[in-house]
Amino acid sequence: MSRIAKFLKCDLAEYLNLPYGVANRPMELIGDLAKAEWNKLSPRSPQEENQFYAKTHHYLQECSDWHDRDTTVRRWNDTLLEYAQRLNWQSVLDYGAGIATHSLVLAEESDVKTIVIADFNCPALSFAAWKADKYQLAQKVQWRLFDPNLVVQPVLFDYDCIICTDVIGHSTQPFRMFAEIMTHCEYTLWNSDFRVSSADRYPMHHPKPSNWDVVWELATQPVASFLFKSRLFGQDAKVLVEEWNV
Repeated sequence: MSRIAKFLKCDLAEYLNLPYGVANRPMELIGDLAKAEWNKLSPRSPQEENQFYAKTHHYLQECSDWHDRDTTVRRWNDTLLEYAQRLNWQSVLDYGAGIATHSLVLAEESDVKTIVIADFNCPALSFAAWKADKYQLAQKVQWRLFDPNLVVQPVLFDYDCIICTDVIGHSTQPFRMFAEIMTHCEYTLWNSDFRVSSADRYPMHHPKPSNWDVVWELATQPVASFLFKSRLFGQDAKVLVEEWNV
């Protein structure tokens, strides 16, 4: 197992300069604290939502606990390493990277030449940069800060694979984000994290659009668990959004 994944909880305690048990409180407890923090802020615009992610340490702790204990996250890392080697990927973008577990595992254990880690300037991304320095991976990755004033961040370049895990549900413009990503990659490691109900314990997630599944089937082809081939690579994202009438 990669050091990035194996020592995640120890690294978080060291980074936060907190006792192990305090830094790594159960995800359920930290999730409740993050929910209370969100509700107190009560954001009413994408820019105000970005303010939450720019400041919260609860969300950083919750993501770290989830990445450490969830077997699905470990499978994502294995899938990325397998297909990066099998398909000889040269470039990967981690879009909305958060703590960047997947892209840092690739940096440590694969031969991918260009790995770009992109997110807002936030505690989660600062932790990712700290880990890259600790494990001497800083020279193997590039960093890109999202613009907090934009609703959908442009991808800018084409990539062999774009990682986009637990990101789309946070967007107020999911189809625009989806089109932007899918037109700039051949493959994507992707999962959708839309809110299930109004009582969901994650109020920072938005509800799934009614026609999301139709567009998803149109735009992607499954390759492996959570890995998809884009049917939209090289097309015009703006035209697609207009055609979908969303």
